[in-house]
Amino acid sequence: MVQERSSRAAGTIDRTVWLEAPWGDVVVVAGDGPSPPSAAELLALAASVQPTDEATWDAFVVRANGGPGLHAAAPGTAVRADTGTEVVTAPLVAIPGSELRSAVLSLDQPARPDCADPALGQPAPPVGDGTMRLEVLDAEGRPTACIGGI
Repeated sequence: MVQERSSRAAGTIDRTVWLEAPWGDVVVVAGDGPSPPSAAELLALAASVQPTDEATWDAFVVRANGGPGLHAAAPGTAVRADTGTEVVTAPLVAIPGSELRSAVLSLDQPARPDCADPALGQPAPPVGDGTMRLEVLDAEGRPTACIGGI
């Protein structure tokens, strides 16, 4: 399946493809910008994904999280997505056998996460028009981190 959305105001196109892998997982690949990769290029990339063994995956997770050792992490108990027309919140739950946590959100119109860094004094961008705010919330429901880039 291919989804394409354009933002005339921003001059960008968001293109996402979903492909069921031969082993049953769904692979999602996305590109955005003024001229993102074509649907055929994204599908080719999705089709090139291969399953891996547990040790290789664990090593990847360590590298993706900045290597072994202690790292600062935004404490959180939930994730909230705000598309401008829809706000959905889901709890962060432990992944069995792991120190990682995950949340599953179901949105009618998902969009590209976009947020500024309040620590740098950047204002939060408006939600809608192809973007959404994706935030980690603390136990009181206050945002502790925004996931995405400017």
